Amino acid sequence: MKRSQTTIFSIVVVLLSAIGVWHFASNRTLETIRSQLEQTAFLAARSVETEIKRFRYLPTIAGEDERVRALLRDPLVPDRIMAANRYLATVANASGASFLYVLNSEGLTLAASNWDQPDTLVGNNYGFRPYFKNAMEEMDGRYYAIGVTTGKPGYFLARRIDPGEGGKAGVVVVKIDLLPLEASWTSAAQNISLADRNGIVFLSGNRDWKYRPVVPLSQATIRQLIDTRTYEGVDLESQRPIVEGKYIDGFLAPDDTAFARVNTELISVSKRLPEEGWTLHATSNLAPVAGNATTWSLITVLVGVLLSGALHFVLQRRQLVALRLRQNELLERKVEERTRDLAHEIDVRKAAEQDLKLAQDGLVHAEKMAALGRMSAAIVHEVSQPLAALETTLASTSLLAKSGQEKGVSKRIETARNLVRRMQRTVKHLKTFSRKDNADIEVFDCVTSIREALELARPRAEKVGVKPQVRADKPVFITGSAIRLEQVFLNLLLNALDALDGRAEPQIIVQVKSLDTQVEIEVQDNGHGITAENLNQVTEPFFTTKAVSEGLGLGLSISATIIEEHGGELELEPNSLGGITARIRMPLQASMARAAE
Repeated sequence: MKRSQTTIFSIVVVLLSAIGVWHFASNRTLETIRSQLEQTAFLAARSVETEIKRFRYLPTIAGEDERVRALLRDPLVPDRIMAANRYLATVANASGASFLYVLNSEGLTLAASNWDQPDTLVGNNYGFRPYFKNAMEEMDGRYYAIGVTTGKPGYFLARRIDPGEGGKAGVVVVKIDLLPLEASWTSAAQNISLADRNGIVFLSGNRDWKYRPVVPLSQATIRQLIDTRTYEGVDLESQRPIVEGKYIDGFLAPDDTAFARVNTELISVSKRLPEEGWTLHATSNLAPVAGNATTWSLITVLVGVLLSGALHFVLQRRQLVALRLRQNELLERKVEERTRDLAHEIDVRKAAEQDLKLAQDGLVHAEKMAALGRMSAAIVHEVSQPLAALETTLASTSLLAKSGQEKGVSKRIETARNLVRRMQRTVKHLKTFSRKDNADIEVFDCVTSIREALELARPRAEKVGVKPQVRADKPVFITGSAIRLEQVFLNLLLNALDALDGRAEPQIIVQVKSLDTQVEIEVQDNGHGITAENLNQVTEPFFTTKAVSEGLGLGLSISATIIEEHGGELELEPNSLGGITARIRMPLQASMARAAE
């Protein structure tokens, strides 16, 4: 009876201790998270305020300049308009502001720092913007919005200017870009968001939160935002609130700094920026709270068990020794079982890695075959044309041989040999390119590989009606697999040729540059280009804008992988010809380059 009472008492004490430790550890971890969030919110708020203070003086200073005042007094004089434009451009460039512009009393832009740009603000009317109305009524105005003309978001600071001498009042506005703050939050993996006075998140380290309301908005607020075109292009009515249900009240607290739950998994500290009317939210995951509490509870249970074991050891030494022996035996058995499981997992992982390697090699070979398939019609033409000419040459040779004209026979035999050599070159390139290479690493001239790829693509180029230009002053040596990189060059050439279908004056320019430590290879075309929406996806596996029968969608993905394996990188961007420039950067084999010189 005494043994059972002791056991029950020990269990109750351990459980109560574990529960108490769980609550204590949970509260301590939560306090730590809240302290860190509060510090993060404070620093982020200071950085926002500091960034804005850099430009707060700018509208006032610019409005004091005589060139701006002269423009407001007589806005129709061309010389005054040009003087104001140039002054605003100088000030904007020196201060780092996005735009600096002057509005008349009706909100019409009279001069702007981007007066000579295609998206100039000059001539646009922004009288509907709240920052203009507030400046005209209260001297100062400020507002965050997406630019109606440029489509780029920014913070607008406005100041009313009275030019005197009978001129009408106007407004000087500076637009500043706060997106670098958002970029710094994202790069630091900080879940920091900035919401305007209406509760719309306009800057956030969490992309899912951007342009969403923190709490549900009234229809009147949504209508006001739509009327002022604050977030032009954003469908505010369809945006789901970040905080819903029972958690809303916590986010409506009037305190300057307040903690609240976003949902069951997130906690946020909200810090008011009263001067701007904004609210900064720093958010953190609550998973560490339960994790730390559970860990400490388990440690408490373990310590309690050990102490209980010690107590039982005093009372029942013999039984405890036997129990420990059985536990050691069980532990050893589990270790052995786990060791066997780990050995099996290692074998399975090695087999999976081998299968993955074979699959990758198969995909590379399949893409090479797909590339050859895309050239098949032109290659058949390339081989069949010499065959037909060879047949005609041999027939005429036979006739000359019968007539005894030995000189003509010799000349035609040489012609036939040239035709055979031509077909051999084509077949040699095809056999070399189509075989599965073993990725032998060597030092080779990439210019030669480019010309080999051009030779393979020549039939397709002739069909399109373009003669690719290769601009390379000297051999450029790199280290890697010549066959795999030749596949990359051919793939880029074929993509360029596909983009030239229907072009009246097709062009392809391949330029090889030898820099200090790198080789830069550019393949430029003046084809149809790639839309901005697709440009970020073209290197993803199985993504293609062509018909299903024209490719596997693996070409650029495999090319990018091959280049990365060689220590390089692949970039795609629009060019001045109207098409796409594919740029490869790879390490230069400096010793071979010096020897070639």
